[in-house]
Amino acid sequence: MLLTRLIMTAWASLLTLALFDDNAWWLVLIFSAFTALINSQFDLPLPREGWKPLGKGFLGAGLALLAGALPIFRTTPGTLIGFALLLAWGEFLIKKINIKRGS
Repeated sequence: MLLTRLIMTAWASLLTLALFDDNAWWLVLIFSAFTALINSQFDLPLPREGWKPLGKGFLGAGLALLAGALPIFRTTPGTLIGFALLLAWGEFLIKKINIKRGS
């Protein structure tokens, strides 16, 4: 499960934070590993089960916003929104795959 989340987070990070914000790919991969670890450890207390992927997407975008405070990591509002939506979409797909597998 963590490996699936890591691959999905790395894909979303490379697509948004490396491609559009011109961050170094190795720095983005380190950030995505940290984000995947944080997202897999926390179960957000949201009122409906369907809101959890969206909450995890915005948690990842919040972490990217905090990383953007560092002088070596650049973020813009448009890529943060795109990153949040891509993470939410990926979390939703992971959830659907796990339901089909029965785990």
